[in-house]
Amino acid sequence: LQALIEREWLQAGHPFQTRHAKFCYSTARNKNQQPTFLLFLDCIFQLHYQFPCSFEFTTQMLILLFEHSYFSQFGTFLGNCEADREKLEVAKKTTSLWSYLNRPDVLTSLLNPLYDPNKTAIWPSVAPVSLMLWSELYLRWTIDQTQQKKAMNKVYTLIQNDKNARSQVIKLRKQVMDLQKEYDTIVNIEEAIEDDCGTCPRN
Repeated sequence: LQALIEREWLQAGHPFQTRHAKFCYSTARNKNQQPTFLLFLDCIFQLHYQFPCSFEFTTQMLILLFEHSYFSQFGTFLGNCEADREKLEVAKKTTSLWSYLNRPDVLTSLLNPLYDPNKTAIWPSVAPVSLMLWSELYLRWTIDQTQQKKAMNKVYTLIQNDKNARSQVIKLRKQVMDLQKEYDTIVNIEEAIEDDCGTCPRN
């Protein structure tokens, strides 16, 4: 996602400063101040909703990107193009948003525990009935998200417990295999000793 946004939005010259001069919910926006980037994030959310196991990140990552594209203590979305950012010396005077998101403590909280790598292409449904309102973003100040968050936390806990159990099973299987090899080695040695004793000449 970082590489995609860097290449297709920042380096391609999307005018964030002009488009985001006013907040997307503002009624005072003109034709140059449109939430194009938000529409892109919403499209990713729709894909995430239909294929929750195909994305390595959670939708909270998308919400953070939305927020920081409008108001941020980082310089990633400043200016309208690379020339503007070079002129403002953004790289020298500010910190990149990616450096914050890639911090281990932050990144861990944004990883999707349901993620299952899949190399095949995903084919989303574009039927109107398949489109969902992104309530986590648009209604987060209207609808209490507490129960939803609790449910998701339980799911994450169950997934993590399952991963831990699978890891423990793998370790135990390896221990069993090692013990089996050790047992087979001891048995072979004992059989060899018995054979040697059987062939020894008797007085």
